[in-house]
Amino acid sequence: MEEERGKLNEKLSMHLNAISTAPLGPLLSFLYSGSPLQAAIMVACLEPEKASLALAYMPEYMQRSVITALAHGIRVPADVLERIAADAEETLQQEQSDEIQRISVSFMEDFQELIPHLNRRTVKSILELLKKTEPERYEEVHSSLVTFEDIMLLDDRDVQRLLKEVPFQQLASALISAPEPLKEKIKRNMSKRMAARLEETIKTQDWMSSVTNPEKIQDRIADTILRLAKAEEIIIPRNSDSIV
Repeated sequence: MEEERGKLNEKLSMHLNAISTAPLGPLLSFLYSGSPLQAAIMVACLEPEKASLALAYMPEYMQRSVITALAHGIRVPADVLERIAADAEETLQQEQSDEIQRISVSFMEDFQELIPHLNRRTVKSILELLKKTEPERYEEVHSSLVTFEDIMLLDDRDVQRLLKEVPFQQLASALISAPEPLKEKIKRNMSKRMAARLEETIKTQDWMSSVTNPEKIQDRIADTILRLAKAEEIIIPRNSDSIV
């Protein structure tokens, strides 16, 4: 009898130890699928810091039952407790196995590949969201993008090279909604006569901006910047080695 009790205590100790050393992620997932008694056993064998986190993320209906059980003590036969602990350990092991085998399907992981298929407004919205929620990821993605505003990064020689590739009317349409410093940089790399003509054309087309869609044209020019950069005809200063 003593030998059986010793074996039972040994098994129970092994199960409880496995529960206490399980990663927090599977533990939290377990809380949504296990019974309140299993959850109480799990919390009871965790370190205080881990136990408090487990309780904090536990569904409210289960939280009350677990706290009550812990307050009064868990009084069940040793063999029943061993089976419950064994089931809890098995469930946690399955959770961990599923986590390892689970394929990460993340939009942001493939962001660069999707950019050519997204419009400018969508890209801007996603970047704004990233900037607020994941600053590091934002810097990584933003530094790899080529945009119309990157003209500000080019030296004068490269701006002049770009202007040879962009039709005049297209350039004027793109500059309708562009910031003044960018307009000035473009005009600075033209002859005075062409700069004056550009300014007049921008004013003439301004009222047609809803029809000409400046942002769409800016995207086309960004594509041209990218093409020239990949052909090593111009250089875009970057923190990242890859540009999209």
